[in-house]
Amino acid sequence: MRTLRAPIQFGATASILIIPAMYPARKVTRRELILASGAGTLQTSVARAQSPKPTNFQIACMTLPYAQFPLGRAFEGIRRAGFRFVVWGTTHMEGGSDRKPVIAVDAPPAETRRLASRCRDIGLEPVMLSSTVQLEAADAAAAHARRIDQGAAAGIPFCSPSAKPLPVNTYVVGHRWRVI
Repeated sequence: MRTLRAPIQFGATASILIIPAMYPARKVTRRELILASGAGTLQTSVARAQSPKPTNFQIACMTLPYAQFPLGRAFEGIRRAGFRFVVWGTTHMEGGSDRKPVIAVDAPPAETRRLASRCRDIGLEPVMLSSTVQLEAADAAAAHARRIDQGAAAGIPFCSPSAKPLPVNTYVVGHRWRVI
């Protein structure tokens, strides 16, 4: 029988796999046997113990499911559902049939700061806002820059961009991303 030595990566260690091949058979060294038998797993465990603490995932709820209700009702429902983090959706019904944006694109950063404070007062931490501006729009770069400023003023680290479903003019979208 002919064998081929092929390294296989498992975490931080390499193991040796012996498979039939065109090369003449040879004896396996003690080192190769130990690595292939799983002693390398100890190295992986030690590496994990020395690694930084595990990732802290932030599970958030977006206000979008509450779009048919006032924004205050959305915040209250999200808080009562047990969420700590909130993502601001696009628009909400305020005062009957009047649909208003959560934060208008041209709103001053102080307004975003006030809304973030309102969230924090009831126990929610805003972690992302929707840009509501299509990347294909002519003023997309300036509008996204305003959204980033609004988020920074409120201490919101993320702003999600909006794009139309494919097909889109990828050149225009790519250019606007570079500008932003």
